[in-house]
Amino acid sequence: MIRFHNVPITLVTLASAAVLLVSATTSAAAAPTTPSDPPSTDEGPTIIVGGQTLGPEQGLTIEEETYLETPGSDPVGYNPPAQAGTVTPMWVEGPSFAYSTESATEIEYVGRGRAGGNISNGKRIVRVCFWWTQDQRRSLTYCGDAAFDGRYSPGPEFVGSFRDTLNPVAPKTYFHVQVSRIDPNF
Repeated sequence: MIRFHNVPITLVTLASAAVLLVSATTSAAAAPTTPSDPPSTDEGPTIIVGGQTLGPEQGLTIEEETYLETPGSDPVGYNPPAQAGTVTPMWVEGPSFAYSTESATEIEYVGRGRAGGNISNGKRIVRVCFWWTQDQRRSLTYCGDAAFDGRYSPGPEFVGSFRDTLNPVAPKTYFHVQVSRIDPNF
């Protein structure tokens, strides 16, 4: 037994405190980010891609699309042909993409994305993010940036997942895609 300010402390008390400390640290580190609230200047939002701060002066726009996940249904959103019984909300523009597929073996959705650095609809795609929501639950936010070495090129593909429920009356699950674009002449 150890005494701290005349309070007896046992090894069990120390172990309990360590577990609480580790749990609190793990929970804080795993907290999702909020991609719809990037850092801002007085003129508008900013992001950092390839070591460059991009904002209103570079024509930065941040757009978000939301797709309903419907377990066991036909594909939702923009989709290539999919296997029967799979759900694949998808967003694709050139080499930039974000999509979510219902896992056949797990009760979860698996998402994949990439920022291609390509020009689409008059803007260059420099970041792609995605996440899921279900009522009050929200997944981590998964993001990827285009590569930049003096010019933009496709960044690496990134993957994320979100556990679903077998509860037939659970709230609906939504797949969110956020795309950051800049002026192509920058």
